[in-house]
Amino acid sequence: MENLLLSEYYDQARAAHQHTSFDPEKRGEQYIRSCSQELENDLQKLDVEYHEEYKSKYIQKMLAWFSAKSRCASTMITGGSNFNVRRAEKANQSEHNRMNEFIEFRENFFKRIEKAKDRAKSPDQKRVEFFDQYKKEILSSSVSIIEIDKGINRYSSRPLLVTNLFGKIQTIIKKGDHQLSEMTLDLLKEIHSSDEIVKPIFTSRHKVWKLLEATEAQREAIADRQAQENIEIQFDGGVIILNYQENRLQITHDYVPSYDVRKELKYNGFKWSPFNKAWQRLLNRNSISVAQKITGATILN
Repeated sequence: MENLLLSEYYDQARAAHQHTSFDPEKRGEQYIRSCSQELENDLQKLDVEYHEEYKSKYIQKMLAWFSAKSRCASTMITGGSNFNVRRAEKANQSEHNRMNEFIEFRENFFKRIEKAKDRAKSPDQKRVEFFDQYKKEILSSSVSIIEIDKGINRYSSRPLLVTNLFGKIQTIIKKGDHQLSEMTLDLLKEIHSSDEIVKPIFTSRHKVWKLLEATEAQREAIADRQAQENIEIQFDGGVIILNYQENRLQITHDYVPSYDVRKELKYNGFKWSPFNKAWQRLLNRNSISVAQKITGATILN
């Protein structure tokens, strides 16, 4: 086990199972092997510049979990005499919380790196990547509709597929990007001019052909929203921010919120943003209602 990445933490891993396993040495070794392999795999996915930060935080979260686990006990190991059930329940809950924090750390770290890389991309690169993603979906849906028109596909609903296809195009419109909408419109025209077309997917009077007008209206709506000044609402322990520039409702806390509060935030669609140092989700009536319920604040909007 000497060659494992985390072998120096074997004693902590063994102690974590001292009161819950008949063979804490074996269980400790299993945990060290598993975590070492996981850490090694994670480091291979990350650029070298992030290795030291990630490894340090990984070990910190892992040891916090091991420490909490070492305070857990099983009557099968310790015996039932004078066993403090309440203390055991609290220890188990603490261990569960530290384990979840360990898992969430890994997920959130990789998400943060991906977002940082995304922010570094040029507008043109983002546009092309976004278009390529939806281009595949538009082409796939179009092929399915054409197969229905040719009688190849007799099981799918054409109206449903057309509606879903238009829904994908509306997602593009919401970006308010004129160039992106032009690329989409050119793709639709190319599909409709194909020899494979039996009848038009969208009739000539369908509003999809007013894609550029709809995009311009959306662009103006986005500009109007972003021109609004952000609003901050104080509550006991933090601040709610109606961030119109980013179209996000953000919640910041004076101190790290409890596990239960973080759990409720996640349950209600909030995600932690390391960049903004806030819990946030899309700014809309529903997020405002949820924020009021969680914080007890009154938001006038």
